[in-house]
Amino acid sequence: MSKKVRVRFAPGPTGGLHLGGVRTVLYNYLFAKKHGGEFVVRIEDTDQSRYVPGAEEYIFDYFHGLGVTTICLTKGKNGVVVSDLNNGLFFQKALEIHEIKDTTGAGDAFWTGFLYAQIQNKTVEESMSIAQKLAAIKLQNVGRLPDNINLNQILQG
Repeated sequence: MSKKVRVRFAPGPTGGLHLGGVRTVLYNYLFAKKHGGEFVVRIEDTDQSRYVPGAEEYIFDYFHGLGVTTICLTKGKNGVVVSDLNNGLFFQKALEIHEIKDTTGAGDAFWTGFLYAQIQNKTVEESMSIAQKLAAIKLQNVGRLPDNINLNQILQG
């Protein structure tokens, strides 16, 4: 079974792109295009001390202008925003988590859930929900995800 190639780039909303970021964008974008895949952007809004007003819109406009279809902005306890070139802007509140034990890797868990759901042809909103559930599991566990995670069960709702 052949899966569609999806590659990502993860800038922070701290201003314009620097040369190293542009190089990474170019490599990932060309790789995705060569293999008939998709290039998606994940923005993490976790460094509020370096936040630059207007940077999110700049990133959305810049990458949509390149043809990137999906841009995902995780805002921690403030939720998730996805800008989809074909379907518009989506916002989802963060899941309420009573006890956070470890934040390390929660972004990667979110992104894994989002991409997995997209590969399974879930809608943007379904993908956001699945991703948040997986990140919530990570936030409530120290270290790696528990071995007994049933991703299919999370996908079912």
